[in-house]
Amino acid sequence: MGVINIFIQISCASILILSGLFYLWNKHNKDVGLNLLGIFLLTLGIQYSLLLYEDYFESTFSIFIREINLYNFLLHSYIPLLYLITYHSANNLDKIEKTKLYSLFITLAPILLAFVSKALSVDKSLLNDVTSFSGCIIISTHNLNYVKKSTTIDARSLKILKHINTSFLLMIIVWVIVLLNRHFSAVNENLLIGTFLVIQLYLVYGIILNTIRHPGIVNPIENISQPINTNDQKKQDTKYANSKLSDSEISDLKAKIEIEIAEKRYYLDPENSLENLAERLTVSPRVISQVINSSFNTNYSDLINDYRLERAKALLKKHSNDELNISQVMYESGFSSTSSFYGYFKKKLNMTPREFRSQNS
Repeated sequence: MGVINIFIQISCASILILSGLFYLWNKHNKDVGLNLLGIFLLTLGIQYSLLLYEDYFESTFSIFIREINLYNFLLHSYIPLLYLITYHSANNLDKIEKTKLYSLFITLAPILLAFVSKALSVDKSLLNDVTSFSGCIIISTHNLNYVKKSTTIDARSLKILKHINTSFLLMIIVWVIVLLNRHFSAVNENLLIGTFLVIQLYLVYGIILNTIRHPGIVNPIENISQPINTNDQKKQDTKYANSKLSDSEISDLKAKIEIEIAEKRYYLDPENSLENLAERLTVSPRVISQVINSSFNTNYSDLINDYRLERAKALLKKHSNDELNISQVMYESGFSSTSSFYGYFKKKLNMTPREFRSQNS
């Protein structure tokens, strides 16, 4: 069992560090919450790497780590990090809210606890364990309640935040049981530590699986096509050169497309697609694509997003953040993800929705 635990520990430390670096340095990651998640995973990975080093190598460095009580600072840092991850992800914020950074002072709690333990003649390690573990349990429970009551959080963020906070809560509870078991010796410790490490693996792999398809992380931003260059336009002209559509038919279809998308607000339909639009108008997708390219000088995806953008701009101008926050505007205008919403704003207006609101309020 001990060998298996060592293998899991090394695997966990490696995956945590690599995952943390991935979120922090991935050029597609524009999500503040996921960047904070990267810091959280990297911190966890560093802690477990140091624990492994200390277990198998006695050196001046390992003595120094114990002398400065580094682990106590790291344990307390998870409290504000969990809070900041949940808050920023739940509210789809594109920038860190500076007032929330004051919570990071909790990381310095061991300094205060050192004075308290001396004044009250209480064991310092016990105080640090009680404050850090109880803090992690409280904040994880608070975060789960917060995301449960949130009416603006998107499904992807909800799933990830529930996974992070639930997994970490279970990890802390199991570790508290490990510490208690060292006094009462009721259960085999290797079994408990193995359980703890399995939950940790579940935490990391769950995060990876929940974010691997996130368009702002792994793939280029969804629903944003590059402008058609001259060569592409020539290819389009050649492609439709033999089209049997007359000018009047193209004009008629253009009007029908405008009615369907603009007046009937087809761009708000989450199931919208070129094929579905063609079916509505009882023509082939190729014909619809031809008319959009020739009459609107764009493609289907950008045409839909242009209408969404105009609606978003109108909502941002009309409503304050208290009336309609950025996340609500995103859904009200038809965008299905933060990356496509922010990406299209940046592409067309060279600014974020928040910047647009501040300039037009």
